[in-house]
Amino acid sequence: QAVYLLILLNLCGFLELISLASVIPFLIIITDPNSLLTNNLLSAIFNLFNINSQNEILISVTLFFIGAAITTMIVRVATLYIQGLFSALVSSDFSKKVFEITLNKNSEWHLNKNSSEIINDLTENITNVGPYIKSIFNILTQTSISISLLVGLFIVDGFSALLAALIFLIAYILIGFFQKKKITSNARFGIEANQKILKILQETYTLIKEVILNNLLQQYISEYSKLDTPRRKKAAESSFLIAFPRYVLEAICLILFAYLGYLYTSTKDNPTQVIASLGTLAIGAQKLLPAFQQIYNDWASTKTYYLSINSIMNIISSDRKKTDTLSPINSYQFNKIIKIKNLSFSYTNDQDNIILKDINLEIKKGQKVGIIGASGVGKSTFVDLFMSLLVPQKGSIKVDGKEINFENQ
Repeated sequence: QAVYLLILLNLCGFLELISLASVIPFLIIITDPNSLLTNNLLSAIFNLFNINSQNEILISVTLFFIGAAITTMIVRVATLYIQGLFSALVSSDFSKKVFEITLNKNSEWHLNKNSSEIINDLTENITNVGPYIKSIFNILTQTSISISLLVGLFIVDGFSALLAALIFLIAYILIGFFQKKKITSNARFGIEANQKILKILQETYTLIKEVILNNLLQQYISEYSKLDTPRRKKAAESSFLIAFPRYVLEAICLILFAYLGYLYTSTKDNPTQVIASLGTLAIGAQKLLPAFQQIYNDWASTKTYYLSINSIMNIISSDRKKTDTLSPINSYQFNKIIKIKNLSFSYTNDQDNIILKDINLEIKKGQKVGIIGASGVGKSTFVDLFMSLLVPQKGSIKVDGKEINFENQ
């Protein structure tokens, strides 16, 4: 599909050139049919297909113009469809890969990781993979179209094509240069706000009884509003920064078109040639401006989605050590005694923040043992270590003299 897309990208540009080229004979045949016969190339084509009368020429040129427009439309629609399908399939592959990798992380990783961050990666960030890929292909498509249109316009009027290209390029490069930091900053704020909002939603609806009983409704509503309103304002600001250049450049195009109209009228004696040139330039500019604007839009979109893509790629490139799959083949029976010797553990490998330190304990088969203590002293951590869901920094746990770990948990 990627190969088909690249072929269609180049085909789109070529067909836009053909479509633009078909405008010239169409406008000339409407204003002065006889002038077409003075063109040696067109005259040879008409003779080749035995087209002689003005009516036949009019019908032929009109049908060619319509055919070029329809063919270009079909290829553009096909390209759009394949782009969307390709982006969706790649997004699905990324989504399954990220889900698989996060599930295969060890228990300590999950305990140290905020669940709202994981869910945000698997929902919001992974959703941005498709639009990011689509934006890349759109940039390639619109670049191919823009180059083809500029070639066509250069053939009609080199000075006008060069002037339009310089105006559009300089305008969008300057706008992109000055707006890049703002767009990226807004995107970063949006991602961070989404993650915090997701955490608030998880806490609110998971602990809804406690929230109601402790009268915490207004507190959560206030926290939600402090994040949601700025997030939406920044999204609206980014949308404005992406959209506004088109309207400015449309006005510049109209001014340029008026100037060229005056210039052509005052320097060219043939009104038919003036109409054909102006009409071709008008249609070319009408296609060229949206192409440049789309390139700018998609460039801005890649900046918006880049942080999401970076987060996803960090997960994919990270260590995928599998530690949480039980292996019944290597399991064995407890017959005599469990010995826990010098067991120590810290979640952050910080010696000043040790949860369990030098725990020594023997449990014989048939004994009943209770583990008591205040919240946060390490009861659950001790059980997780006992089940080999966590790896101790020091010490060992042995069952009947055999140390237990992930391989035989």
